Amino acid sequence: MRFSVVIASLLAPYRGAAHDREAKLLRAVASAQQQSFRDFEIVVVADGCNRTMELVKDAVNVRSFFIERGKLFGGGPRNKGIDEAKGDYIVYLDIDDLYGENHLSIIDKHLDNHDWVWFND
Repeated sequence: MRFSVVIASLLAPYRGAAHDREAKLLRAVASAQQQSFRDFEIVVVADGCNRTMELVKDAVNVRSFFIERGKLFGGGPRNKGIDEAKGDYIVYLDIDDLYGENHLSIIDKHLDNHDWVWFND
């Protein structure tokens, strides 16, 4: 498998949290699912959030994991995603962002002979 798309999700309230995070999580997952490049998985990590698990339980091509709530913006959710990832490369997607349909394809084209690539479209 070429890529693991790691999405850390905290839907519990916190100061400065974005609005409509449930809808944004589903939009983010859908944008990953709709990639033109197909050799990837989606790993969603629920940061102490049962609602995240409920929302993605039936999503296609999504593996989800629950971790106990840790320090806000700590590395726990992403580290768990990395631990569970099966892809050769890790890419991140925050719940309030989305990928263009060729995002992974563009990254893949620029990986030749590089250990890592920073890409922001």
